Amino acid sequence: MQIDNRSGFPHAWFEKTGPGGIVYDVLVLRGTFALTGDYRPLPRADVQAPIVYADEYDGHPEANPLQSVLRREGDLSLFKPASDVYVTGTAHSEGGVARPGWLAGIRVGTQRKLLQLHGPRRFERHGQDWQLSNAEPTSQVPLDYRYAFGGCYSVMANPQGQVERVYNPDNPAGCGWLPGEADLQAVSPEARQQIRQWLEGVRELPAPQIEDPQAPLTSPHDDLPAQGFAPLARWSQPRLQHAGTYDEHWQSERYPLLP
Repeated sequence: MQIDNRSGFPHAWFEKTGPGGIVYDVLVLRGTFALTGDYRPLPRADVQAPIVYADEYDGHPEANPLQSVLRREGDLSLFKPASDVYVTGTAHSEGGVARPGWLAGIRVGTQRKLLQLHGPRRFERHGQDWQLSNAEPTSQVPLDYRYAFGGCYSVMANPQGQVERVYNPDNPAGCGWLPGEADLQAVSPEARQQIRQWLEGVRELPAPQIEDPQAPLTSPHDDLPAQGFAPLARWSQPRLQHAGTYDEHWQSERYPLLP
């Protein structure tokens, strides 16, 4: 196939298997535009970002992908029925003045989302109850899921050095979450005992700096979704629930096709 691209935007062409095992020719065009802040049509940026051929992460995805965050989604998708809108970077307080917290929001057409941002704060244990400390004033908060509610805990539960993990399926990379008994059922009895002993000694832990202003966090055991503007990793439950099931039926009836 020959492609005559006169747009000035980078492009990529590739083949990808879709529903029913049909192989499609896919053309991707990536455009970079400059934000103006005056609601006029966006001008084309002087420097065009290249095609992203694979997901890019911050953290250490080779060692523990669960605690890495997706920085940039790959462009090689078969199709998208709608647009993805996400914001990465750092939120700054008005005037650059250090504050305990403030609201940050994004609006695209009729869609609107608000986040409550906080300075560094902690969950503190008092007996069997948890309380939030006052937030320290800050002038900036990274828009990063590592600053949102979630968490992942690893233990080496046998002499062979096998690592077992219990994690918040919504946001394993986050902070401020502690597993409950139901979560511990996912690991071996040996790992379960180690984590229980560790939990007994926890007296404080970093609390999320990003949350829903309509559903504020009160405890490490809250059952609330992580909040943010950034893209979600493929193993995050809000995405994983749409991925289908790779079970014995898939292995025998559909492999190598997608579920």
